[in-house]
Amino acid sequence: MAIGGLFTGKVRLTDQNPPESFRLVVEGTGKIGFLKGEGLLHPSICLESAETHTEASVQRLLDAISKMKMKKFFEKLAEAAVE
Repeated sequence: MAIGGLFTGKVRLTDQNPPESFRLVVEGTGKIGFLKGEGLLHPSICLESAETHTEASVQRLLDAISKMKMKKFFEKLAEAAVE
């Protein structure tokens, strides 16, 4: 069952073991109640070489976290390509 609503709260990353895993801890409150949860996430970024390019495959995470992680990944990849 999905519940929608607007919540105010905190999101923390703990137990960070880059790049294998991290724990996402979420706490919040809203008009319909409160939420509290955590999960151990195992993001995966896999590089595959093709004839003319390299493809990056990723496991989808929560939108905000995945965008942040992808941005950091491609920044580091660009830095490594320059070196």
